[in-house]
Amino acid sequence: MSPKPNDESSVKLSARRWLLEALSEKIDANLHNKEFQMDEGWFEVDGFSQDPPVLCEIWPQIGMPKSAQKGKIMTDAFKLLFAKTLVGEDARCILLFADERAASPYLGSTWMARCLKLHNIEVEVIEYPPEMRTRRLQTQKRRQR
Repeated sequence: MSPKPNDESSVKLSARRWLLEALSEKIDANLHNKEFQMDEGWFEVDGFSQDPPVLCEIWPQIGMPKSAQKGKIMTDAFKLLFAKTLVGEDARCILLFADERAASPYLGSTWMARCLKLHNIEVEVIEYPPEMRTRRLQTQKRRQR
């Protein structure tokens, strides 16, 4: 059964939660969403652990990111670098993807991959279980119409 249009955000949210839990288990850290307050505003990261120090941003889409999406992902990487200055330089920074194709521009020898490596931002891929992958693909296709 395919999700209803109003279920799309809940499918995306549950996928993000699943990815964060899977990464938590993989790296043995208790990751959770974290809001950082600043003098004039705030920002948040998808995953944060104090001990061990970890910062994470999640890209739950399946498939190759479009041009604007690539920029959004690099913005997320820059946000990780900024958050790292607030929590400590020993913090591990991770961009988490749910799909090898989505992660491919950030691996290998592209300028984006080289930039991430230079700044010690790791790229992790944890594939969805088959049923969740199917639900995510359905919601992505619906949104593209």
